[in-house]
Amino acid sequence: MELLGFHIFGTSGKTVVELSVIGFLMGSCVAFYVVIGDLSPLIVSKIFNTQSISHDSLRKLLIVFITLTTIIPLSFQKSIESLSFVCRASIGFYICLTLKTVFESFERFENDPNWSSNIELWNPSGILQCIPIFSMAMSCQMQLFEVYETMSGSFDHIKRTVNTATSICLIVYCVVGFFGYLAFYNQTLSGNVLMNFSPSLANDAITIGFIMSIACSFPLAIFPCRTSLASFLHRKNLHSELASYVPESRYQPLTLFIIFSTMIVGILIPSVEVIISLVGSTIGILICVIFPATCFAVSYTHLRAHETGRNL
Repeated sequence: MELLGFHIFGTSGKTVVELSVIGFLMGSCVAFYVVIGDLSPLIVSKIFNTQSISHDSLRKLLIVFITLTTIIPLSFQKSIESLSFVCRASIGFYICLTLKTVFESFERFENDPNWSSNIELWNPSGILQCIPIFSMAMSCQMQLFEVYETMSGSFDHIKRTVNTATSICLIVYCVVGFFGYLAFYNQTLSGNVLMNFSPSLANDAITIGFIMSIACSFPLAIFPCRTSLASFLHRKNLHSELASYVPESRYQPLTLFIIFSTMIVGILIPSVEVIISLVGSTIGILICVIFPATCFAVSYTHLRAHETGRNL
């Protein structure tokens, strides 16, 4: 993506893209940490009965523990292909979360026969808060470039894979959003719908799986973030073809910087919807909507000008 910005807009375009990618992906990592901090104390408190430790202290302790035992080792992987099994497992956890949300709404249907008269089909008061979240949720271009380098086959095969992944995300978002609202429309929702599920063994299992899925998803954000950060800090390869390779001398320091800086911010910010709205309404819109549209417009204009000149 940095190379595309450089070819179309020059040095300034490359710099803007690098900063946007870094901000977007580090914001995603912060959101991951907030989710881990929301869910992990609930599970640990049930298993080990840690009532003597305050919730805030336990939250910080678990974030640091998961970082040291899971996130750092996975983030030091050299190839994204090594995470393919983790990605498949994550899809399974998300499917379980979707089904759990549907079952929660079915319980609402049984216990509240007048549910259809109490729901609001349209409430414009929250649209400005939700649009940035929608924008960030459907934006995954940065990870796509890293995944593309590991894929084999024709372009049509890769395109079908990307379309399938996008369709799965869209279906999960729609199902969880629709049935989640039906299940909890009369409750005060936090930014994490898992915290509103009724206590059960199945819910605890899904929560544990979701925590591990989030922790194992960190490398997917760190890989492209590390590449953009290395490209931004070291400008000597400006006119060469940019690759995802980062020299060993910079690989570990950049990885640790991304992990620990986002971890500190994630500890300080207790609400996941705040960071998602903030990143989605600023950097997310710039890099995922404005930049691709501007690249297309500029490229199309240059192509039309070239064809016009050739015809003349």
